[in-house]
Amino acid sequence: MSFLALPAIFLLVILTIFMGIVNMWMILKQKISDKLFTRDIKINTSITAEITKIKNEINTKIGNELSTRDIKIANELSAHLSEINTTFTVELGRINNDLNNKLTAEIGNFKTRDVMLATPQKRKKYWKDLITLKKPAIMILDSALKKIRSDLDSQI
Repeated sequence: MSFLALPAIFLLVILTIFMGIVNMWMILKQKISDKLFTRDIKINTSITAEITKIKNEINTKIGNELSTRDIKIANELSAHLSEINTTFTVELGRINNDLNNKLTAEIGNFKTRDVMLATPQKRKKYWKDLITLKKPAIMILDSALKKIRSDLDSQI
Protein backbone atom coordinates (compact mmCIF):
# COMPACT_ATOMS: atom_id res chain seq x y z
CA MET A 1 0.00 0.00 0.00
CA SER A 2 2.80 2.32 0.64
CA PHE A 3 3.75 1.82 -2.97
CA LEU A 4 0.45 3.31 -4.18
CA ALA A 5 0.43 5.98 -1.50
CA LEU A 6 3.58 7.59 -2.85
CA PRO A 7 2.18 8.26 -6.38
CA ALA A 8 -1.12 9.41 -4.85
CA ILE A 9 0.69 11.87 -2.58
CA PHE A 10 2.90 12.94 -5.50
CA LEU A 11 -0.20 13.43 -7.65
CA LEU A 12 -1.89 15.36 -4.83
CA VAL A 13 1.18 17.61 -4.39
CA ILE A 14 1.41 18.22 -8.15
CA LEU A 15 -2.29 19.06 -8.32
CA THR A 16 -1.96 21.44 -5.34
CA ILE A 17 1.07 23.12 -6.92
CA PHE A 18 -0.76 23.35 -10.27
CA MET A 19 -3.85 24.84 -8.58
CA GLY A 20 -1.58 27.29 -6.75
CA ILE A 21 0.04 28.29 -10.05
CA VAL A 22 -3.39 28.67 -11.70
CA ASN A 23 -4.64 30.68 -8.73
CA MET A 24 -1.55 32.91 -8.80
CA TRP A 25 -1.98 33.32 -12.54
CA MET A 26 -5.63 34.39 -12.06
CA ILE A 27 -4.68 36.85 -9.29
CA LEU A 28 -1.87 38.24 -11.48
CA LYS A 29 -4.24 38.50 -14.43
CA GLN A 30 -6.80 40.35 -12.25
CA LYS A 31 -4.12 42.75 -10.98
CA ILE A 32 -2.97 43.42 -14.54
CA SER A 33 -6.58 43.95 -15.61
CA ASP A 34 -7.20 46.31 -12.66
CA LYS A 35 -4.03 48.31 -13.42
CA LEU A 36 -4.97 48.52 -17.12
CA PHE A 37 -8.50 49.65 -16.19
CA THR A 38 -7.11 52.27 -13.79
CA ARG A 39 -4.65 53.49 -16.41
CA ASP A 40 -7.46 53.55 -19.00
CA ILE A 41 -9.59 55.69 -16.68
CA LYS A 42 -6.64 58.06 -16.06
CA ILE A 43 -5.99 58.33 -19.81
CA ASN A 44 -9.68 58.91 -20.57
CA THR A 45 -9.92 61.50 -17.79
CA SER A 46 -6.85 63.36 -19.01
CA ILE A 47 -8.05 63.19 -22.63
CA THR A 48 -11.50 64.45 -21.61
CA ALA A 49 -9.91 67.28 -19.61
CA GLU A 50 -7.68 68.21 -22.57
CA ILE A 51 -10.62 68.09 -25.00
CA THR A 52 -12.69 70.26 -22.63
CA LYS A 53 -9.80 72.72 -22.33
CA ILE A 54 -9.38 72.90 -26.12
CA LYS A 55 -13.15 73.25 -26.60
CA ASN A 56 -13.28 76.09 -24.07
CA GLU A 57 -10.35 77.85 -25.75
CA ILE A 58 -12.06 77.52 -29.15
CA ASN A 59 -15.37 78.78 -27.73
CA THR A 60 -13.60 81.73 -26.12
CA LYS A 61 -11.79 82.59 -29.37
CA ILE A 62 -15.01 82.27 -31.40
CA GLY A 63 -16.90 84.37 -28.83
CA ASN A 64 -14.22 87.06 -28.91
CA GLU A 65 -14.12 87.09 -32.71
CA LEU A 66 -17.91 87.27 -32.93
CA SER A 67 -17.98 90.05 -30.37
CA THR A 68 -15.31 91.98 -32.27
CA ARG A 69 -17.17 91.42 -35.53
CA ASP A 70 -20.47 92.49 -33.96
CA ILE A 71 -18.86 95.67 -32.60
CA LYS A 72 -17.36 96.40 -36.02
CA ILE A 73 -20.73 95.86 -37.73
CA ALA A 74 -22.49 98.02 -35.12
CA ASN A 75 -19.95 100.82 -35.67
CA GLU A 76 -20.34 100.62 -39.45
CA LEU A 77 -24.13 100.61 -39.11
CA SER A 78 -23.99 103.59 -36.78
CA ALA A 79 -21.77 105.47 -39.24
CA HIS A 80 -24.13 104.70 -42.14
CA LEU A 81 -27.18 105.72 -40.11
CA SER A 82 -25.44 108.94 -39.11
CA GLU A 83 -24.64 109.63 -42.75
CA ILE A 84 -28.24 108.92 -43.76
CA ASN A 85 -29.51 111.11 -40.92
CA THR A 86 -27.25 113.97 -42.01
CA THR A 87 -28.37 113.64 -45.63
CA PHE A 88 -32.00 113.42 -44.54
CA THR A 89 -31.65 116.48 -42.30
CA VAL A 90 -30.05 118.51 -45.10
CA GLU A 91 -32.79 117.45 -47.55
CA LEU A 92 -35.52 118.27 -45.01
CA GLY A 93 -33.92 121.69 -44.46
CA ARG A 94 -33.91 122.33 -48.21
CA ILE A 95 -37.55 121.25 -48.57
CA ASN A 96 -38.50 123.38 -45.55
CA ASN A 97 -36.78 126.43 -47.09
CA ASP A 98 -38.55 125.84 -50.42
CA LEU A 99 -41.94 125.54 -48.71
CA ASN A 100 -41.27 128.63 -46.57
CA ASN A 101 -40.32 130.62 -49.68
CA LYS A 102 -43.47 129.49 -51.51
CA LEU A 103 -45.62 130.22 -48.46
CA THR A 104 -44.04 133.66 -48.06
CA ALA A 105 -44.72 134.38 -51.75
CA GLU A 106 -48.34 133.22 -51.40
CA ILE A 107 -48.78 135.35 -48.27
CA GLY A 108 -47.41 138.29 -50.31
CA ASN A 109 -50.03 137.57 -52.99
CA PHE A 110 -52.77 137.56 -50.35
CA LYS A 111 -51.50 140.81 -48.87
CA THR A 112 -51.48 142.39 -52.35
CA ARG A 113 -55.02 141.13 -52.97
CA ASP A 114 -56.10 142.43 -49.54
CA VAL A 115 -54.72 145.86 -50.45
CA MET A 116 -56.50 145.66 -53.80
CA LEU A 117 -59.78 144.76 -52.08
CA ALA A 118 -59.49 147.22 -49.21
CA THR A 119 -62.54 149.26 -50.28
CA PRO A 120 -65.99 148.08 -51.41
CA GLN A 121 -65.52 149.71 -54.82
CA LYS A 122 -62.26 147.84 -55.39
CA ARG A 123 -63.88 144.56 -54.31
CA LYS A 124 -66.79 145.07 -56.70
CA LYS A 125 -64.40 145.83 -59.56
CA TYR A 126 -62.25 142.75 -58.68
CA TRP A 127 -65.24 140.39 -58.75
CA LYS A 128 -66.56 141.96 -61.96
CA ASP A 129 -63.18 141.52 -63.66
CA LEU A 130 -62.96 137.97 -62.35
CA ILE A 131 -66.39 137.06 -63.69
CA THR A 132 -65.57 138.70 -67.02
CA LEU A 133 -62.41 136.63 -67.29
CA LYS A 134 -64.19 133.44 -66.25
CA LYS A 135 -67.37 134.11 -68.26
CA PRO A 136 -66.33 132.09 -71.34
CA ALA A 137 -65.52 129.10 -69.13
CA ILE A 138 -68.84 129.46 -67.29
CA MET A 139 -70.69 129.59 -70.60
CA ILE A 140 -68.99 126.42 -71.82
CA LEU A 141 -69.83 124.64 -68.58
CA ASP A 142 -73.40 125.87 -68.73
CA SER A 143 -73.89 124.58 -72.29
CA ALA A 144 -72.30 121.25 -71.33
CA LEU A 145 -74.68 120.93 -68.37
CA LYS A 146 -77.67 121.73 -70.62
CA LYS A 147 -76.57 119.04 -73.09
CA ILE A 148 -76.18 116.48 -70.29
CA ARG A 149 -79.66 117.35 -68.94
CA SER A 150 -81.22 116.98 -72.38
CA ASP A 151 -79.45 113.63 -72.88
CA LEU A 152 -80.69 112.40 -69.51
CA ASP A 153 -84.23 113.64 -70.24
CA SER A 154 -84.24 111.79 -73.59
CA GLN A 155 -83.15 108.57 -71.93
CA ILE A 156 -85.98 108.63 -69.42
